Amino acid sequence: MKGKAMVLSVLLCASFLVYMLSSRSTQEQASVIEGLVVPNIMLKDNAGKNITIESLKGTPLFLHFWASWCTTCDEEMPTLQALHVQNKTGTTINIITVPYRDKEGEVANYMKTGRYDFPVFFDENSNAAKTMGVTGVPETYLIDKTGTLFKKILGPIDWESAPAKTLINELIKRG
Repeated sequence: MKGKAMVLSVLLCASFLVYMLSSRSTQEQASVIEGLVVPNIMLKDNAGKNITIESLKGTPLFLHFWASWCTTCDEEMPTLQALHVQNKTGTTINIITVPYRDKEGEVANYMKTGRYDFPVFFDENSNAAKTMGVTGVPETYLIDKTGTLFKKILGPIDWESAPAKTLINELIKRG
């Protein structure tokens, strides 16, 4: 009888733990829904200066999570660089890229080797990725000038393609 009670207690505790973990994950992912204001995440530049989503309101934001070790990210990077070159002034759209589970030295080497100069910000302890609900890379969040998520894009995209350009233009036109 004691054995059955012990097994039942363990099963109940395990079930409760699974429930708590799954509901937490759902809450984190639910915080970034298209049409809602995104959470105010904080990132750091190479010099250690903080930047927040809130500080970028007023200009549309292209927030892109990627990794130097990600092959699909690597395929996407030339088109991301082209998008950056087209928007160098930052007056049309702010482009912020965030390496995901990557070391700063590896990122610096990757950027130098690829001759990329788009802005890179770092996510200490992956807090921003967790808040945004990043499940893998690449992931892109198109955020309008009010801080509202316009579009979440999972996976790579050719940022020079007509559909991508249409998305960016729609983001810029949002009031």
